[in-house]
Amino acid sequence: MQDFGAFIKSKREARNWTLRVAAQHVEISASRLAEIERGVSYHTERPTRPTPDLVERIARAYDVPIDYALAEAGYSPHDGARLAPDAERLVSLFESLDPEHRDLALDFLRLLLEHDGRSGSPSAGGT
Repeated sequence: MQDFGAFIKSKREARNWTLRVAAQHVEISASRLAEIERGVSYHTERPTRPTPDLVERIARAYDVPIDYALAEAGYSPHDGARLAPDAERLVSLFESLDPEHRDLALDFLRLLLEHDGRSGSPSAGGT
């Protein structure tokens, strides 16, 4: 899961957080966070990935949509649930973007939600 590791490392660095500071926000050890960013276990030298629960904690700490973080980590965010046609189209369009444009699209959606008086976090559930 080196892609997820690079993804969260870039998010951490964008916040100017050290590993130690970020680990405190996620409530894990700095060495475990470094291992996740690296994508390889220090003990076994085998690929490693965080549990879905830990991915959610990282997403919350880094202010990243949970579904997006789960997908980046290789998990199905909907566990087979069927999306509405508009949501499927939106996901398809989003997945066709390169990572830089995905970040821009997410920033734009957060701005739209803020304009509507809603939180930028999809889990906040504003209507």
